[in-house]
Amino acid sequence: MLPVFHIQVPANSAGTEPWLQLQPAPHGISGLRLRSRDGKRTLALALHQQGDAVRVQLPASALLEDTPLRWDVQVALGDTGVFEQLIGTTTDGRDRHFFRDTVQGHGISAYLSDSASSLALFTAPLEQHATTVEAENLRAAFPSLLEELPLDEDLVLFESFFGKAYAGNPRYVYAALRRMRPDLRCVWAYNGDERIPGNPQQVIRGSCEYLRLLAQAKYRVNNILFTAHGRKPETRYLQTWHGTPLKRLGYDITVTGPEVDARENLYRESRAWTLLLSENRYSSEVLPRAFRYEGPVLEAGYPLADSLVAPSAEREAALARLALPANHRFVLYAPTWRDSRQVGHWQFDFDLQLDLVKIAQALAPDQILLLRGHHLISTGLQDVELPANVRDMSHVDDASELCAVADVLVTDYSSIFFDYATTGRPILFYCYDLEHYARQVRGFYLDMQQELPGPIARTTDELAVLLADLPAVQAAHADRYTAFRERFCSLNDGGAAERVVDAFFGPFPARNRFMTDLVALAAGRTGDDDARLRSLIQRYLPSSDAISTLLYERLGRVDQHRFLIWFLKHWADMDCVPPDALAPALADADCSRGQPAEQIEVGAGLYGPQGPQCLDLATMDIEGADIPALQAAMQTIRRLQPKLALCIHHKWDDVLTIPRFISELGIAYRYIFEWVQLPQGSKAMLLAEPCEDAQA
Repeated sequence: MLPVFHIQVPANSAGTEPWLQLQPAPHGISGLRLRSRDGKRTLALALHQQGDAVRVQLPASALLEDTPLRWDVQVALGDTGVFEQLIGTTTDGRDRHFFRDTVQGHGISAYLSDSASSLALFTAPLEQHATTVEAENLRAAFPSLLEELPLDEDLVLFESFFGKAYAGNPRYVYAALRRMRPDLRCVWAYNGDERIPGNPQQVIRGSCEYLRLLAQAKYRVNNILFTAHGRKPETRYLQTWHGTPLKRLGYDITVTGPEVDARENLYRESRAWTLLLSENRYSSEVLPRAFRYEGPVLEAGYPLADSLVAPSAEREAALARLALPANHRFVLYAPTWRDSRQVGHWQFDFDLQLDLVKIAQALAPDQILLLRGHHLISTGLQDVELPANVRDMSHVDDASELCAVADVLVTDYSSIFFDYATTGRPILFYCYDLEHYARQVRGFYLDMQQELPGPIARTTDELAVLLADLPAVQAAHADRYTAFRERFCSLNDGGAAERVVDAFFGPFPARNRFMTDLVALAAGRTGDDDARLRSLIQRYLPSSDAISTLLYERLGRVDQHRFLIWFLKHWADMDCVPPDALAPALADADCSRGQPAEQIEVGAGLYGPQGPQCLDLATMDIEGADIPALQAAMQTIRRLQPKLALCIHHKWDDVLTIPRFISELGIAYRYIFEWVQLPQGSKAMLLAEPCEDAQA
């Protein structure tokens, strides 16, 4: 156990390198070194003993790169030659980066890591260094942000896999939320390149803007953790996690490794969770125990598996997105990372231990092997020369997309097979290091020999044999596969994402049929600008009760569809014509673009010059200046109860004002909503006629 000590980095004088002083010196210290977190560089430091202290000169000029780089300070004790993280404390100020300096146009700073309070250095070109240090110092002051910044009631902050991917459960919760709660504003912490539907705001994970949004958002959704701990009392935090566990997690791990080092950090994060998502009863028991979480658990299935219930339905579109050829079968190989192969800070080496040439030769002519490396793997696939029928798909953010097109899955200890079993397709396990992983790396919750839904291959040759006769493999493991699916996949029925949105966010706060139908229709929108719909809803929600009661509920069902199509097109420039939801009004699709589907001639011949004593149809062109004219005509309309043809123009008030005036007559009118061809062009027309009992 390393002793606790104070770290002091005195300011360097001009022209000299900074000095690092340890006081008191760790007992038995025999060496110090710097190791870059990408694992590619190591620099030894010369020790200078001064009483009970040790001083070393930091070779700042040797640490500089054109890109940001972090260095761990490591210490060796005794003559073992084994280096470990240098753990300690500092009294040099309250900022996270307690030391800062400028060297040759670069910034260099020192800080203590979150997970182990170990000493680390950060170097970067000056502007990048200043931006990063400002954000990380703000993160250290995150409790103050929680107190000072107001809560944003409509804000949802999403993050997945440390901001590296638009993927996993958060991705599918977001998709359902767009449909079901368009009144909420979604922001993604995402550093990748994939286009996110809906065009939400994106922020860089760990940036100052990210921290402010994290402090203010009423809703948070993540599948691992955010960069800062704590929340406001009103904040709701959904932890979706990223898989049903086969490997031991958190406090269930009994061997040393990076997960053990990180579990205290995850434990602190779990104090802010308000709801933990579980795929099945098994996970509901394991996850809270592993994380020492005592809050509510939502056992609802996994949203990421919704697309795997009937994966053939969107196969053609998925193949196009993934740039994969049609009329082929795909074998997906998706192994996990190895805790014991660490080469940097949460970066891990990986050796396929798989003869790709042999596997490629064993595949049928219409088969392609897809390789998908884990997001924590930094090396192992990039420099491998691949046969023609093998594709590296590690760049794909979301593994569920690959699962949807895969005809068979090959994995090892990854949780991906729990989700893939939803498809009912064959699963093979390639476990070349089974005993080592079980005893020295992580350990398992399940009996690998008795409870898996498929066979285990230990060599490339064994795997090739299994791939060559998949029907026989399925038949041999049919009973075990069925039992596995009943135990772990019974809630994956295609509706998990909607259940999660209902449980965590609650239903859309509509108080009337008009707004409820509007939101349901808008869920099928083809556009990407969610902000326009959200603005529309927020603008008209206060008057929606009146719209619904005075107008919308008096329209027939087909007319309601027509009205909603016009409303969204006219007021938010949205084309919402989902065929399954709008079959009765498909003919009106072009109308929403200004092309009338029906021609209704409105002219003198319809109502004639007979005079007000026998008025059958009154036409009124409602503009702001003409509304008083409508009000003045109320007595005539009340007495004669004619049919009304009322043009709707540029002002939303026209839509609400017309029914409000008519309601004041004390006569029950029903409405028809049409696109009408008038001499001056196509117009949206509200036709009104008194109900039969009103005329009696």
